[in-house]
Amino acid sequence: MPKGVPKAAELEKEQERILKEEKKIEDETKELLEVSTEVKKLVRADIQIDKQEEKLEEKEATDIQRFAIHNLKHHKIILTFVIFIAVILVWRGVWTIMDGISIFTYTSTSIIALVVGIGVLWLLKKFDRL
Repeated sequence: MPKGVPKAAELEKEQERILKEEKKIEDETKELLEVSTEVKKLVRADIQIDKQEEKLEEKEATDIQRFAIHNLKHHKIILTFVIFIAVILVWRGVWTIMDGISIFTYTSTSIIALVVGIGVLWLLKKFDRL
């Protein structure tokens, strides 16, 4: 036989080696599929836990809101004070924004504020059923 032609024994060894490698690849693929399935289960469980935590946080927040509103309704002075502070904060925010707008620096800001304020109050009085 010529030197370049492999012998039958060598071919069988090579075939066995390839079959072993193929078996090894199949086993690794099965293992990867099992791990992938486990990861999917864990991710789904994690998502479910996150959803449950969000629901619990929402429930706690609404419970706190109900408790606060319920208590404020029974204490009129505190409720009035809270509303007063809120109005002052809104007024201060609007005032600061209006100071930052350059269009009002060249005109009388007080007159504009007076006209807008009266307009808003008139609209609220006119559409009080909203």
